Amino acid sequence: MGIKKVLLIAVAIQTFFLLLMFWSSTSAWGAGPYLVCDPQDGVTYYRYVVGDELIIEPAQADGSFKHDLTDWPTGVTNSELNAGAPWALDGIPTDVIEWSDPRPFVLGRPSVPQSPLNIGLKE
Repeated sequence: MGIKKVLLIAVAIQTFFLLLMFWSSTSAWGAGPYLVCDPQDGVTYYRYVVGDELIIEPAQADGSFKHDLTDWPTGVTNSELNAGAPWALDGIPTDVIEWSDPRPFVLGRPSVPQSPLNIGLKE
């Protein structure tokens, strides 16, 4: 194997690892904070309100709740979270959901700050 092939393989391996590091770091940056709730037995759905919109999401496999807040509106939002479990008829879950009492919460998301201006050096 010639020196050119060895150098080409080394550059390809370095490029692969650099791309892998870049991909893993950017995917972590893109993840927003999460609204979460501990697991609860029998819970299959959660519902919450954002503005005037009622949103129903399935629970995680363990009965917990996890919602990415990346798209949550800026400003202060008053909301509430309910846990839901389906009624069953002869052991078969139905479409009728029994909802818990609401758990209110207030979430404040800041707007994106302005970029720094007049950057320089001072003595």
